[in-house]
Formats: sequence, C-alpha cells, structure tokens
Amino acid sequence: MGTSTSQTQRVLQTLRSGKTLTVAQARTRGILNLRARINDLRQSGVNVRSTRFTTRNGGSAARYSI
Repeated sequence: MGTSTSQTQRVLQTLRSGKTLTVAQARTRGILNLRARINDLRQSGVNVRSTRFTTRNGGSAARYSI
C-alpha cells in the first residue's frame, strides 16, 4: 500500500468518526498534503464538505467533514 493510500485511509477514518480536519491538524498526524487526500476521497465518491473559516492570525483555511 502506498503512502498516499495509507494517508487517504487515515483521513477517511478520522472523518468517518465524526471529527473534522484542517490542514494544520493533518500535519500533526503526518499528512502533509491534505487537499490531495481530500481530492482522492472525492474522486472515489466520498462526499467531503469543506467549510471556510478565519484563523487566529486573520488568514483563511478550510475545515473538512463528511
């Protein structure tokens, strides 16, 4: 199993458990390209929602959920 496949499965398990995931949270779990893993899930038919929010430093980020 490739690294991206393993990471995609970990993202899916997190989202299926009812949790949300941001890029910053994913990085702490060793997932360095969350957007690519979300794209993988969407291409496989998983309906992943993204919600934009403002970070503490005034930036913009996405929070993913299913």
